[in-house]
Amino acid sequence: MRWIIGDASLTAIRNTDPHIAQEFFNQVGCFVIGPRVPVGWQASPLLNFTSYETFAANKALATQWVQYDIEKWSLTPALEQQHPTAFMSAFVTLAHSQQQQCVLNPARDLMAVAGADCIQGPSETTDAAYLRCCIPKAAVTADIFVCQSQADQSDIHSYMSLLTGSKAQTGAIPFFGGLTTLRGNPVSELVAAYEAAETTVDGFVLNTNPATIQVACDFLAQIG
Repeated sequence: MRWIIGDASLTAIRNTDPHIAQEFFNQVGCFVIGPRVPVGWQASPLLNFTSYETFAANKALATQWVQYDIEKWSLTPALEQQHPTAFMSAFVTLAHSQQQQCVLNPARDLMAVAGADCIQGPSETTDAAYLRCCIPKAAVTADIFVCQSQADQSDIHSYMSLLTGSKAQTGAIPFFGGLTTLRGNPVSELVAAYEAAETTVDGFVLNTNPATIQVACDFLAQIG
Protein backbone atom coordinates (compact mmCIF):
# COMPACT_ATOMS: atom_id res chain seq x y z
CA MET A 1 0.00 0.00 0.00
CA ARG A 2 1.18 3.52 -0.85
CA TRP A 3 0.95 6.46 1.56
CA ILE A 4 0.95 10.26 1.60
CA ILE A 5 1.80 11.94 4.90
CA GLY A 6 2.82 15.42 6.02
CA ASP A 7 6.42 15.97 7.02
CA ALA A 8 5.52 17.07 10.58
CA SER A 9 3.35 13.99 11.05
CA LEU A 10 6.10 11.74 9.76
CA THR A 11 8.59 13.31 12.15
CA ALA A 12 6.21 12.70 15.05
CA ILE A 13 5.71 9.05 14.05
CA ARG A 14 9.46 8.57 13.68
CA ASN A 15 9.98 9.99 17.17
CA THR A 16 7.29 7.70 18.59
CA ASP A 17 7.99 4.49 16.69
CA PRO A 18 10.89 4.57 14.21
CA HIS A 19 10.22 1.00 13.05
CA ILE A 20 6.61 1.78 12.09
CA ALA A 21 7.74 4.90 10.24
CA GLN A 22 10.30 2.92 8.24
CA GLU A 23 7.93 0.07 7.48
CA PHE A 24 5.14 2.20 6.07
CA PHE A 25 6.65 5.37 4.66
CA ASN A 26 10.19 4.52 3.53
CA GLN A 27 8.94 3.04 0.26
CA VAL A 28 9.04 3.84 -3.44
CA GLY A 29 5.62 5.22 -4.36
CA CYS A 30 5.05 6.92 -1.01
CA PHE A 31 5.10 10.70 -0.55
CA VAL A 32 6.03 13.13 2.19
CA ILE A 33 4.31 16.51 1.90
CA GLY A 34 7.10 19.02 2.21
CA PRO A 35 10.29 20.03 0.41
CA ARG A 36 12.35 17.03 1.54
CA VAL A 37 12.25 13.51 2.93
CA PRO A 38 14.58 11.92 5.49
CA VAL A 39 18.08 11.34 4.11
CA GLY A 40 18.36 7.98 2.39
CA TRP A 41 14.62 7.35 2.23
CA GLN A 42 12.88 6.03 -0.90
CA ALA A 43 9.72 8.14 -0.53
CA SER A 44 9.32 11.20 -2.75
CA PRO A 45 8.86 14.79 -1.56
CA LEU A 46 5.49 16.26 -2.54
CA LEU A 47 5.34 20.05 -2.72
CA ASN A 48 1.86 21.23 -1.74
CA PHE A 49 0.01 24.19 -3.27
CA THR A 50 -3.34 25.48 -2.08
CA SER A 51 -3.52 27.97 -4.94
CA TYR A 52 -3.00 27.64 -8.70
CA GLU A 53 -2.01 31.30 -8.66
CA THR A 54 0.89 30.56 -6.30
CA PHE A 55 1.95 27.53 -8.32
CA ALA A 56 1.98 29.54 -11.55
CA ALA A 57 4.16 32.19 -9.88
CA ASN A 58 6.77 29.59 -8.87
CA LYS A 59 7.49 27.93 -12.20
CA ALA A 60 11.19 27.46 -11.59
CA LEU A 61 10.78 25.06 -8.66
CA ALA A 62 12.98 22.01 -9.17
CA THR A 63 10.65 19.34 -7.81
CA GLN A 64 9.24 16.26 -9.49
CA TRP A 65 5.90 16.00 -7.65
CA VAL A 66 3.43 18.80 -6.86
CA GLN A 67 -0.01 18.73 -5.25
CA TYR A 68 -3.03 20.99 -5.70
CA ASP A 69 -5.00 21.06 -2.43
CA ILE A 70 -8.01 23.16 -3.37
CA GLU A 71 -10.51 23.75 -0.56
CA LYS A 72 -13.11 26.16 0.82
CA TRP A 73 -10.69 28.10 2.99
CA SER A 74 -8.66 31.29 3.00
CA LEU A 75 -5.63 29.56 1.46
CA THR A 76 -7.38 29.05 -1.90
CA PRO A 77 -8.50 32.16 -3.84
CA ALA A 78 -12.26 32.57 -4.20
CA LEU A 79 -12.08 32.42 -7.99
CA GLU A 80 -10.40 29.00 -7.85
CA GLN A 81 -12.97 27.75 -5.32
CA GLN A 82 -15.78 28.83 -7.65
CA HIS A 83 -14.30 27.11 -10.71
CA PRO A 84 -12.55 24.04 -9.27
CA THR A 85 -12.61 21.76 -12.29
CA ALA A 86 -11.19 24.46 -14.58
CA PHE A 87 -8.34 25.22 -12.20
CA MET A 88 -7.66 21.53 -11.55
CA SER A 89 -7.23 21.04 -15.30
CA ALA A 90 -5.04 24.14 -15.56
CA PHE A 91 -2.85 22.94 -12.68
CA VAL A 92 -2.26 19.58 -14.38
CA THR A 93 -1.51 21.22 -17.73
CA LEU A 94 1.02 23.59 -16.20
CA ALA A 95 2.69 20.86 -14.14
CA HIS A 96 3.05 18.57 -17.12
CA SER A 97 4.41 21.39 -19.29
CA GLN A 98 7.18 21.71 -16.67
CA GLN A 99 7.85 17.94 -16.66
CA GLN A 100 6.31 17.62 -13.21
CA GLN A 101 3.88 15.00 -12.00
CA CYS A 102 0.89 16.10 -9.99
CA VAL A 103 -1.57 15.05 -7.34
CA LEU A 104 -5.05 16.57 -7.28
CA ASN A 105 -6.61 16.73 -3.82
CA PRO A 106 -9.93 18.65 -4.02
CA ALA A 107 -12.03 18.97 -0.86
CA ARG A 108 -15.69 18.02 -0.57
CA ASP A 109 -16.46 21.40 1.00
CA LEU A 110 -16.12 23.01 -2.44
CA MET A 111 -19.76 22.00 -2.81
CA ALA A 112 -20.66 24.80 -0.38
CA VAL A 113 -18.85 27.67 -2.14
CA ALA A 114 -21.19 30.56 -2.96
CA GLY A 115 -21.35 31.34 -6.68
CA ALA A 116 -19.53 28.16 -7.69
CA ASP A 117 -20.08 26.41 -11.01
CA CYS A 118 -21.73 23.48 -9.25
CA ILE A 119 -22.89 23.29 -5.64
CA GLN A 120 -24.85 21.09 -3.27
CA GLY A 121 -28.61 21.11 -3.75
CA PRO A 122 -31.05 21.64 -0.85
CA SER A 123 -31.96 17.95 -0.55
CA GLU A 124 -28.55 16.58 -1.54
CA THR A 125 -25.65 15.25 0.51
CA THR A 126 -22.19 16.70 0.10
CA ASP A 127 -20.95 13.40 -1.33
CA ALA A 128 -23.77 13.23 -3.86
CA ALA A 129 -23.05 16.77 -5.02
CA TYR A 130 -19.32 16.07 -5.23
CA LEU A 131 -19.99 13.15 -7.58
CA ARG A 132 -22.75 14.88 -9.56
CA CYS A 133 -20.50 17.89 -10.10
CA CYS A 134 -17.86 15.48 -11.49
CA ILE A 135 -15.04 16.72 -9.27
CA PRO A 136 -13.17 13.38 -9.53
CA LYS A 137 -13.72 13.24 -13.31
CA ALA A 138 -11.85 16.52 -13.67
CA ALA A 139 -8.72 14.71 -12.45
CA VAL A 140 -8.43 12.16 -15.27
CA THR A 141 -5.30 13.82 -16.69
CA ALA A 142 -3.56 13.98 -13.29
CA ASP A 143 -1.00 11.45 -12.09
CA ILE A 144 -2.74 10.73 -8.77
CA PHE A 145 -6.18 11.63 -7.45
CA VAL A 146 -6.93 11.92 -3.73
CA CYS A 147 -10.50 11.52 -2.55
CA GLN A 148 -10.87 13.26 0.82
CA SER A 149 -13.04 10.45 2.15
CA GLN A 150 -11.85 10.71 5.75
CA ALA A 151 -14.91 12.71 6.82
CA ASP A 152 -16.98 9.57 6.15
CA GLN A 153 -14.71 7.00 7.77
CA SER A 154 -16.98 6.44 10.79
CA ASP A 155 -19.73 5.28 8.38
CA ILE A 156 -18.28 2.51 6.23
CA HIS A 157 -21.22 2.52 3.81
CA SER A 158 -20.84 6.25 3.08
CA TYR A 159 -17.05 5.93 3.03
CA MET A 160 -17.09 3.19 0.41
CA SER A 161 -19.87 4.80 -1.64
CA LEU A 162 -17.80 7.95 -2.00
CA LEU A 163 -14.65 6.03 -2.86
CA THR A 164 -16.25 3.72 -5.42
CA GLY A 165 -18.22 6.58 -7.00
CA SER A 166 -15.08 8.70 -7.28
CA LYS A 167 -12.96 5.87 -8.64
CA ALA A 168 -15.54 5.20 -11.35
CA GLN A 169 -14.99 8.76 -12.60
CA THR A 170 -11.20 8.87 -12.43
CA GLY A 171 -10.55 5.79 -14.55
CA ALA A 172 -7.12 4.19 -14.47
CA ILE A 173 -5.06 6.85 -12.67
CA PRO A 174 -3.72 5.94 -9.20
CA PHE A 175 -6.42 6.63 -6.63
CA PHE A 176 -5.93 7.43 -2.93
CA GLY A 177 -8.46 7.59 -0.10
CA GLY A 178 -8.23 9.49 3.17
CA LEU A 179 -7.88 8.40 6.79
CA THR A 180 -7.74 10.67 9.83
CA THR A 181 -7.04 10.65 13.55
CA LEU A 182 -7.81 14.35 13.96
CA ARG A 183 -11.35 14.03 15.30
CA GLY A 184 -10.48 11.75 18.19
CA ASN A 185 -11.14 8.74 15.98
CA PRO A 186 -10.52 5.37 17.66
CA VAL A 187 -8.02 2.90 16.22
CA SER A 188 -10.83 0.45 15.47
CA GLU A 189 -12.50 2.99 13.18
CA LEU A 190 -9.35 3.51 11.13
CA VAL A 191 -8.74 -0.22 10.87
CA ALA A 192 -12.30 -0.85 9.68
CA ALA A 193 -12.10 1.88 7.04
CA TYR A 194 -8.69 0.69 5.88
CA GLU A 195 -9.79 -2.94 5.56
CA ALA A 196 -12.97 -1.97 3.69
CA ALA A 197 -11.09 0.15 1.14
CA GLU A 198 -7.73 -1.56 0.71
CA THR A 199 -8.76 -3.43 -2.45
CA THR A 200 -10.41 -0.33 -3.94
CA VAL A 201 -7.64 2.26 -3.51
CA ASP A 202 -3.98 2.35 -4.48
CA GLY A 203 -3.02 4.23 -1.34
CA PHE A 204 -4.11 6.43 1.56
CA VAL A 205 -3.44 9.91 2.84
CA LEU A 206 -2.99 9.71 6.62
CA ASN A 207 -3.97 12.93 8.40
CA THR A 208 -2.67 13.07 11.95
CA ASN A 209 -1.01 15.46 14.39
CA PRO A 210 1.18 15.32 17.51
CA ALA A 211 -1.85 15.14 19.82
CA THR A 212 -3.15 11.97 18.11
CA ILE A 213 0.12 10.44 16.93
CA GLN A 214 -0.16 7.44 19.24
CA VAL A 215 -3.49 6.55 17.63
CA ALA A 216 -1.82 6.70 14.23
CA CYS A 217 1.03 4.47 15.40
CA ASP A 218 -1.35 1.96 16.99
CA PHE A 219 -3.42 1.86 13.79
CA LEU A 220 -0.34 1.23 11.63
CA ALA A 221 0.88 -1.46 14.01
CA GLN A 222 -2.46 -3.27 13.72
CA ILE A 223 -2.64 -3.26 9.93
CA GLY A 224 1.06 -4.12 9.70
